Amino acid sequence: MPPNNPEPIINPLEFLEDGRAQGLFAKIDQALKDGYHIQNRTAWTEHWRFLDEHKNSINEYYQAYFGVKLSYAGSGGDRYYYLEFFPGTRGEIKSTHYQHLEAESVVVAFLLYKVVFIDKNITLSSVAEFKRILRSDYETLKPDIIRTLAKVKYGKPTKTSDETINSAVDRTLKDFEKLGWVERNDDDFEVLPAFQRILTIYSDIINNVDDWFKDSK
Repeated sequence: MPPNNPEPIINPLEFLEDGRAQGLFAKIDQALKDGYHIQNRTAWTEHWRFLDEHKNSINEYYQAYFGVKLSYAGSGGDRYYYLEFFPGTRGEIKSTHYQHLEAESVVVAFLLYKVVFIDKNITLSSVAEFKRILRSDYETLKPDIIRTLAKVKYGKPTKTSDETINSAVDRTLKDFEKLGWVERNDDDFEVLPAFQRILTIYSDIINNVDDWFKDSK
């Protein structure tokens, strides 16, 4: 029998041989370690192309030197890159770097996914309109939404007003910007391809999100 073909050995420093590395990789490295999702956006297009071309070598680099892996999702121009921990470890990424979503932000992420992708408001681009939809278009679900937001923010479902929704949206969109999940300019915002990662992490909840809010109170 012919011998099995061995897996090719990937040099974890091969990407540094690309002349663009000196001008691009420092920013890529800092962003990834901060939890940012790099995608094909105007300010990041060259960095994204570099990652796309050298993803195998860069993945080996992060596994060898930091104990984490370079992951990606999406396809074509919507592909996005991020660092992912192996189970049970943070590798060598310091906690001062990596952005973690607070529980309140996770809840707002569920709501944003529901509004845009489940309920098909795919042209939504206004923060004020997003708040209005949550306050006015979900009459039956609204009390559960407000109670859940108050509970995760304050530890008990006591604050039950529209301001609970408004302030939660304002706070958490800032978190989403830091992750590369949205871009915002005053009232205008855009949901980016990397926001789909929330579905990857919480698919069981998002696929039954209305029931989850009712049960969470």
